[in-house]
Amino acid sequence: MKKLLAIALLLLPMVASASEEQVYVNDQRFENYKTTAPWKDSPTIVALKEGEPTDEKDAVEIDGLYYYLYDTKKAVVTYNPSVPTNEGCYSGDIIIPASVTYEGVDYDVTAIGNYTFQYSENLTSVTIPEGVTSIGEAAFQQCFSLTSMTLPNSVTSIGEYAFDACIKLSSINIPDSVTCIEECTFKGCDNLKSINLPDGLTSIGKKAFNFCMNLNLLTIPNSVTSIGEQAFFGSGLVSINIPDNVEIIRKMTFDSCINLRTVTIGKGHKELYEDCFTLCVTLTDVYCQAESVPLTAISAFSKCELSRVKLHVPEGSIDEYKSTEPWNQFGSIVALTDEGTSIKSINGDGSSEMLRFTLDGKRLNAPQKGLNIIKTRNGQPRKVFVK
Repeated sequence: MKKLLAIALLLLPMVASASEEQVYVNDQRFENYKTTAPWKDSPTIVALKEGEPTDEKDAVEIDGLYYYLYDTKKAVVTYNPSVPTNEGCYSGDIIIPASVTYEGVDYDVTAIGNYTFQYSENLTSVTIPEGVTSIGEAAFQQCFSLTSMTLPNSVTSIGEYAFDACIKLSSINIPDSVTCIEECTFKGCDNLKSINLPDGLTSIGKKAFNFCMNLNLLTIPNSVTSIGEQAFFGSGLVSINIPDNVEIIRKMTFDSCINLRTVTIGKGHKELYEDCFTLCVTLTDVYCQAESVPLTAISAFSKCELSRVKLHVPEGSIDEYKSTEPWNQFGSIVALTDEGTSIKSINGDGSSEMLRFTLDGKRLNAPQKGLNIIKTRNGQPRKVFVK
């Protein structure tokens, strides 16, 4: 299909027919084009921002990398348009410069575009400069040889599928300015063992860490309010603390987390969807702080052998949990206060506290809300829930 670039200034251009065209129009006049003949008859009308390229041919090669160059003196790293879409075009160690020069004009590199390094199976490392603010959709998808990634603090967004199936990726940092982990961002990153999520994060998208089978340690910040379906399906998590601000645990969120032993559910939770903890076969303890029993699907804990699992709930809510399905299927239901809330536990049998840690092994200097791990004087660890 032929592409037509229509530049709207003060008046709408008039042409004989646009029915066979894909029309690119000035974004400030987009609505006018959609309602005016003959442009409205075009199968596709695309809003075009100033300086934005309309075709892959606009990509230019500079020192082995390809870029889209904008009138605003910004450059976006992209793929080689002459390479088939199912083949990667980069390999080895890549260093992206902070700026490039083309035909005597300097451009600041501000983004890695959609699909830039996708399918580059022999790409081993990429150095990204400060000043890059976004990582595009599927930018590193199926980069099978990529082992680590350091994102600059300037990055504010990471696109869907950005690191999907990077099977050797073992470590990556998420800058503090990133507020959302998008859908499938790290899906299938088999070798990813731990990741630090920034305190300002508000949402974790659908399938974001799906099948990260070696992801054992992860702390969800209290700022998170939403976790998508299957976000941690099949992951290697050993324990998880779901913040108070997350009201809904969605369908299959922690399904098939076969190493998951302890779960802490915040007091703000209102609903647990179908299969959210299905096949968590090694589960031993669930700490639910919600005083009112959350609306819970019967299959929420299916195939978890709940008769072996202890449920810890607010003392005044025990009877309500005991009379509500599927919570009444737990082997025992006890009060949260039974676990103790004080930092001191001094006994003559050597069980006084020596050290305190979070579930993911971080040393604590004082009690932290949620589940704490205490190492006692006799060397025996024990779990303490702090309200």
